[in-house]
Amino acid sequence: MRYYIGLDNGGTATKAALFDVHGKEIGSYGMATRAITPRPGFVERDMDEMWEANCAVIGVCWIKPA
Repeated sequence: MRYYIGLDNGGTATKAALFDVHGKEIGSYGMATRAITPRPGFVERDMDEMWEANCAVIGVCWIKPA
């Protein structure tokens, strides 16, 4: 069976959602992520932390029912 996964790396959270080919949500998971604000008006993300967060939410979304 085929599945589709969506990732969202927002300003405060990283989320993943898993769907079947008919668009039915199989599972989803999100977790808070850190934003780095070196000075007012600037926001950065640590790419290593973002990678780890993406791996974590993907790993959980398929076992956590929607």
